[in-house]
Amino acid sequence: SLVDLKVDKGLKEQIMGVLQDGRADVENDGAATGPLVDRLGRAVIGDIVDYFYAKLSADSRLHGLFTRVDLPVFKKHQRELLASLMGGAEYAGTPLEKAHANLGATEAQFEAVLENYELALQDGGLKSADKRAVVEQLRG
Repeated sequence: SLVDLKVDKGLKEQIMGVLQDGRADVENDGAATGPLVDRLGRAVIGDIVDYFYAKLSADSRLHGLFTRVDLPVFKKHQRELLASLMGGAEYAGTPLEKAHANLGATEAQFEAVLENYELALQDGGLKSADKRAVVEQLRG
C-alpha cells in the first residue's frame, strides 16, 4: 500500500486522484466528468500555484512586480482563483482588475504572467484543452 511505501500525503493524494480519474474515465467511456477542480484535487491546485510563483520569481520580465507580495496570502488567493476557474466555488477575493490596478504592469508583463501560468498548468499535468480554458478565463 502507499502507507507501507511511506509515500507523503500530498503525493498519495495525487496518486489516488489519478487512479480515481482513471476509474471515472473507464466508467464513462473515457469522458471525464465533473468540474476540473474535483477531477484534479486540491493538492494539485496547490502544486500548480507553487510552480506558478516559482516561475514568476525567476522571470526577468517580471522583476520587481512581486517583491512586496505577502507570499502566504498570494498563494491562498491564487489557489482560490484557480479553483474557481476550474469550476469550484466562485472567487471571493478582491476583483482582479482592482487587485492589480496599482502594480503598474505593462501589457507585455501581463502576457508574461499568463505565459507563466500556462507553464505552471502544464507542469501540473493539465490537458491542453483544460489549460487553454483556464488561461482564456484569466485573459478575460
